[in-house]
Amino acid sequence: MQNSSAFQFLALDTIHESAANPRRTFEESKLHELAESIRQHGLIQPITVRPNSEGFEIVAGARRFRAAQLAELFAIPARIVEIDDAHQALQVPMVEEQIQFKVLIADLNSNFFSNESEAVSKLHQKLFQI
Repeated sequence: MQNSSAFQFLALDTIHESAANPRRTFEESKLHELAESIRQHGLIQPITVRPNSEGFEIVAGARRFRAAQLAELFAIPARIVEIDDAHQALQVPMVEEQIQFKVLIADLNSNFFSNESEAVSKLHQKLFQI
């Protein structure tokens, strides 16, 4: 995989979601919240795309892309990576989500709970509504 550490702005109409993305549904209210944040502050974290015959396919950042559409942006920041292997393209968003999960756990742990075990337990209760 080759990648560009810098990002560039891409027109939304040149970007499309991947049919292989396992995440298909997003909570509508959360998308609108993100869209409002993007209107106020811009898109802080670029999406990751790979070029293909139709323009650019999203590797990571479908939720940010949809929120940018709701915010009626013309272009968004994107990091372009050269990934030919579809399996490898699916690994990028999984790694991104693992990093976000670890950051969430660290934040929960440092702010609210006495240890990581308690934070994970509370998070599971919240996620699975036990």
